Amino acid sequence: MRFSCMPLVFCALFFVGCARSPNLVRTYYQLNVSEETVDQHLKILATTDGVRQVTPAHDSSNKVTLQVYLDSEDPFDGQEKLRELGYTRVRD
Repeated sequence: MRFSCMPLVFCALFFVGCARSPNLVRTYYQLNVSEETVDQHLKILATTDGVRQVTPAHDSSNKVTLQVYLDSEDPFDGQEKLRELGYTRVRD
């Protein structure tokens, strides 16, 4: 009888995926921001604890909107850094 380990692999991958904490998705904006400044902010946020992903949108009036994915277990460093950089949270 041949034993297949594929079901065990799938179960292990499933539980590893379930173990990761969910993201909090928050939207922030700032007015009158140049593209260079946005790039600097994105680099800073990439190294900030609790920030998993940032999706920027920059329009022609120099308003930048960031959709920020924060670690739900530790969002505080990311939120504090966004405030320090001058971003305002859009209330949902």
